[in-house]
Amino acid sequence: MHAAAAAREAAVAAAPFDPVADYDVRQPALPALDATSRARLIPVLSCLGLEPAAPGTLLIANVAGYAHYDGPQLEAQGQAGFASGDALTLEREPDNPRDPLAVRILWQGAHLGHVPRAESAEIARRLDRGEPLVCRLLRYTPAAAAWRKIEFVIAEGK
Repeated sequence: MHAAAAAREAAVAAAPFDPVADYDVRQPALPALDATSRARLIPVLSCLGLEPAAPGTLLIANVAGYAHYDGPQLEAQGQAGFASGDALTLEREPDNPRDPLAVRILWQGAHLGHVPRAESAEIARRLDRGEPLVCRLLRYTPAAAAWRKIEFVIAEGK
């Protein structure tokens, strides 16, 4: 092996690997819209058949990894009684080997999946600080692809 190549390999092997720091694509949370921007946005959303998020809403997203956890088994057993407004539990997973900022989503103790990685950092930090957060099932679409079956909302708690 060429000396330069051997030195390069040794340097790579000795360098610590931090998957979150090295490959983190997450963005910091955006500031809330001011009153003028919000007033301009509402008619645009209305034209699209959408409504603006309620004040205090932090995230509206689909459960990530649904196909790999308890949801499909609950559906197969006829026990997936998901309903809009159902309380969901958020749990930090700091020991998750793929994502130290992972946030698990549970429904009645069943692991449904995770907050999507691109959005989990802010939620994880808030949970780590002990901030109260409320998570609710927004929509369950049984015929949808697994990654779109459950939409949830996370808001600031009281």
